[in-house]
Amino acid sequence: SSKVVDFLLGNFEMYTRYAFLGLVLGTIPLFYKEVKKEGFSKKYYILMLIGAIVGFALFSFNKGLFPTITDPNLLQSVLLGVAVAGSSIVPGVDSAVILSSLGLYELYVSSIANLNFTVLIPAAFGLVIGVLVISFLMNILLKKFYTGTFSIIFGLFISIIPNVLNESCALGLNAKSVISIIIMIIGFGVSFFLGDIKGNVEKIKRIFKKVKRIEDSSNESSKKVKE
Repeated sequence: SSKVVDFLLGNFEMYTRYAFLGLVLGTIPLFYKEVKKEGFSKKYYILMLIGAIVGFALFSFNKGLFPTITDPNLLQSVLLGVAVAGSSIVPGVDSAVILSSLGLYELYVSSIANLNFTVLIPAAFGLVIGVLVISFLMNILLKKFYTGTFSIIFGLFISIIPNVLNESCALGLNAKSVISIIIMIIGFGVSFFLGDIKGNVEKIKRIFKKVKRIEDSSNESSKKVKE
């Protein structure tokens, strides 16, 4: 999958990034609903803001803080596995953004593409440790501070969104920009629908039932008029 993404980014970067943006934006309504699932008050907006500020500091304004790692030592390879685990377990956190922010994305892609086991074996060890530790911590936090934890995660999630686009994604009065916006809207629709597919299918069924009732009522009226 990393090779497919690299191919798309290399040949259709603007379209691919706007597709990702649409997919990410489409998860916001369901994510926000999840935040408010077990009660919500205005104080949690402060936690969202803190999460967003921390996220922007880490993911948007840290240029040069974490240089790109291409020839890792053992500890950096283990860190790669821990980072993959964390970005996979914590909801709403984009793996590519996290790894890029830590200077590990190129290492991650190249190691998988080239089956570099000197990196992948220690990374797998880090992945196991990360899954066990982060899952344990997330379980405790969500049990004791569900809304607060999700509020901070939601803030982090919001801070990641600008990183989906880059300088190649500037819009203008041209066909490429129009196509990019259309792709983004389609991505949003797909993500929003799949995010709560069961609920959305039920909504669609209810709409069809209403339309059917209107049609039946209209047909009955037409029959009475003819009679």
